[in-house]
Amino acid sequence: GSNGMAMVSNDSVAVCQHGGRRLALMNLRSKEISALVGEFQGKRLNGPNDVVLHKSGDLFFTDPYYAFLEKSRFYDDNYTDAKSDLGFAGVYRLTKEGELKLLDSSTSRPNGLAWIPGS
Repeated sequence: GSNGMAMVSNDSVAVCQHGGRRLALMNLRSKEISALVGEFQGKRLNGPNDVVLHKSGDLFFTDPYYAFLEKSRFYDDNYTDAKSDLGFAGVYRLTKEGELKLLDSSTSRPNGLAWIPGS
């Protein structure tokens, strides 16, 4: 399923496909979905969660461990990297040219992104 979304143009939306472990682009006219990015340095993402579009055209998104929570638990304070290909949760920048850059890997639960107007 999807989580965070950001309008990229009048007819397309960037979609965090948490369970699919990728950031995708959905064409609103055709309803077709294509992957924008699903790996970093040859390893699958954890499960993108939130995404924002910068005025430069670049997409920024979070990639926490939420997709790896054990379903049997009723609490969410035990995150694990045992099932993560990357071994860390991250915040990324996907340039409009398609280059994926890791901005931060020090936060275990990156969640939520926003821009200050004019930035």
